Amino acid sequence: MKKINNTLIKRKKIIALLREHGINRVNQESVHSLEEAMKEYLSKIFLALKEEMVTHGRNTLKSADVQSVLAKMKKEESFEI
Repeated sequence: MKKINNTLIKRKKIIALLREHGINRVNQESVHSLEEAMKEYLSKIFLALKEEMVTHGRNTLKSADVQSVLAKMKKEESFEI
């Protein structure tokens, strides 16, 4: 019995994006690994967004919060490399 995995980006879309970038053959295990990596990355983003909202004392997420968090994460990634 297959385990149903409800992800934000469907497997067919992931495979289509890989093919769009020149990767024509894809193993299902690699797709699963990509799903897990995306899930972890989104969790990090969501935690940072929650922290940003708490810092500003708001209950509503605003686009400025998203842009701010993504800019901070991008800056941190450049230091990790």
